[in-house]
Amino acid sequence: GLDNVLSKDEATKTDMKRKENLRALRLEWRSASRILTPVTDYEVLENLQPHQNLKELHIVRYLGATAPSWLQYAALRELQSLHLVNCRSLGVLPPLGLLPSLQQLHMKELCTVKRIGHEFYGTVDLSFPSLKVLVFDDFPSLVEWSEVRADPFPCLQKLEIVDCPQLIQVPAFPPSVSE
Repeated sequence: GLDNVLSKDEATKTDMKRKENLRALRLEWRSASRILTPVTDYEVLENLQPHQNLKELHIVRYLGATAPSWLQYAALRELQSLHLVNCRSLGVLPPLGLLPSLQQLHMKELCTVKRIGHEFYGTVDLSFPSLKVLVFDDFPSLVEWSEVRADPFPCLQKLEIVDCPQLIQVPAFPPSVSE
C-alpha cells in the first residue's frame, strides 16, 4: 500500500534503517498504471532504506526510473534474496553484483531495460560472488547483455531467461551453471 504514503517525510518516519531484526520486507504499490503524484516513487523508496541485516527484499510495481541509492551502493550486505517485479520505468539495473551475500535474484517485467552492462556488475573484481539463481522474466526491450572483464557468477547454478524477445546477445556463463 505504498500508494498511501503522502510524503517522503512520512516514509522517513518509518525509520526502516533502524529495524535491525527485520529479515524480510515487501515494498509494494497497488498498481503499476497509476498516475505519479507529486511524491514520486523514488522519493518514497529512497526514504524506506532497510537495515543492513535484511535477508530478503521484494520491490513490486515501483515506477521510479532509477533504483534508490541504498540499492545502488550495496548498503544491504546481508541480502540473500532480491525480487524486482513490475518495475516498468526502471531503465538501468543497479550494481547488484556488489551485494556479497545475494544468492537469488529474480527480476520480472522490467519493461524499459534495453541493455545490461558493466553497471549491473559493479566495480569489484568478483561480481555476484554468492549468486546461485538468476531469473530474467519479461524484459520486452532487452536487446543486449554484455560481457564484463571480471569473472562474474562463480557460484551460479540456475539461469532462466524467459520472454525476452529482443535479446540477441548474452555473455558466456561459468561451468557451474547446470540448469
